[in-house]
Amino acid sequence: SLPTCRNASLPILLFLYSLSTSLF
Repeated sequence: SLPTCRNASLPILLFLYSLSTSLF
């Protein structure tokens, strides 16, 4: 279940990264 949670949180981290780069 751990790899599944990690794979599910990965797109969220990518979204936050792209959002931070667009803001800053």
